[in-house]
Amino acid sequence: MYDPQQLSLAGKASALFALGRIPLASEVPLWTMFGCIVSHKTFPTSESFDYIAMLQCMLVTWGTNISINYGNEYFDWQMDRPGQVAAIKREVEKRKALSGGGGSGEKAREGVSGHALSHSQEGLTDTDKLSTKRELNEKIMGNTTRIIHDGTFPPWVSLVLSGFVQLLIIAMILYSRNLDPLLNPSSTSTRTTPFKGFALWVGTISTFLSQEYVGPPLRLHYNSLGEIVSALFLSPVSVIWGLSGYYTATHPSSRLITAADVLFAPTIGQFGLDKTLWIMLGAMYCFEQARVLIMHIHDIDADILGGKITLVVRLGYLNAARLYVGLNVVGVMLWGSLIRRLVQGKGAMLGDVGMWGMKAASRGSYEAVGKGWAIGVGIVLAYSIPIIVLTITSLFSNIPNRPKSTAPALGVIPIVPHMELVKLVSLQLLISPLVLSTAVVLAGKAQ
Repeated sequence: MYDPQQLSLAGKASALFALGRIPLASEVPLWTMFGCIVSHKTFPTSESFDYIAMLQCMLVTWGTNISINYGNEYFDWQMDRPGQVAAIKREVEKRKALSGGGGSGEKAREGVSGHALSHSQEGLTDTDKLSTKRELNEKIMGNTTRIIHDGTFPPWVSLVLSGFVQLLIIAMILYSRNLDPLLNPSSTSTRTTPFKGFALWVGTISTFLSQEYVGPPLRLHYNSLGEIVSALFLSPVSVIWGLSGYYTATHPSSRLITAADVLFAPTIGQFGLDKTLWIMLGAMYCFEQARVLIMHIHDIDADILGGKITLVVRLGYLNAARLYVGLNVVGVMLWGSLIRRLVQGKGAMLGDVGMWGMKAASRGSYEAVGKGWAIGVGIVLAYSIPIIVLTITSLFSNIPNRPKSTAPALGVIPIVPHMELVKLVSLQLLISPLVLSTAVVLAGKAQ
């Protein structure tokens, strides 16, 4: 069934913008930004903060995530089709009811018309009436996925947009490398690129596997690996990319980072990840993996019908809910361990590596910086734990195929609908890199 929308030029642009879920792609570049800031504090130089290097790193993760969103719409089209057709039918019925139940199918496709609008359109010109129709049609029909199912746009548009955005990112990388005098001796620029060595490999492999989330040939989300890969790349790998990319761009005289460097604590003048940084990355992964489970736990039936054997499908609702609990328990423990180490003044992230071979500050200063960091982590836990408790309560109160309790609710912890849980947990992870980045900047002033 098709029911194309009559959208204005601005409406079409808005619909295509929404199709890429561009605002929702903001979490990944924010974690990359956090990684760049930590890199600057952990491996300081005599130069001020390099915003251009950070912007390049952020654009890679942001653009790739947008490209993936567009690509997912194309490769999931067949699976989404039955649900979208049902939604289109319901919308047509709504318009028929609004117009008094009359009108031909052609009128239904044209938008809301007839008796329902006759009073509001008295005295209007034909142009005004058409404009009103379009405006109301956009309000009723405007959404994300439906525009490639109702005939407004062909499905291949989403694939073209996916490729276009990814090509823009590749063009930026090539341009950045061309400006680097260490890679292009004829360049007159003094700016070095983040896109070389280990950082380039991290970006390339991450981009490929991310595009394989639902894209062929791997189609990871159809084979129980999508949720794991997604959680790894959304925050931990994005932070590592920010750490390594920013270091590469701002330490041109140092040797290029290798994969082995991430396994050892950093030394003066050389990149590395110490125990404190790994604890932080582990805590991030646990919270991110828990969020990804929430995003998919109520799609189990639809995924089974569509042939998606996701991790959540394999686990089932109850086991996925239990895994959500376990991941958050481990995550909270890791964040707590991180706070303890920070308060004790332990960790390269406190600024005790670099500064041209000299210790950045005394032990007392490290402890002061650590306490500043710990406050930021404490704030993250302060709003995360209530959200986790609320989510757990709602998950176990809505287990499918189980009779609902008729006992009166205690009223202490409300039961939240699934879509609201998704928004709440997504917001929890979205603001976390902002809180932690602010903590890093403010803590650094203690040195």
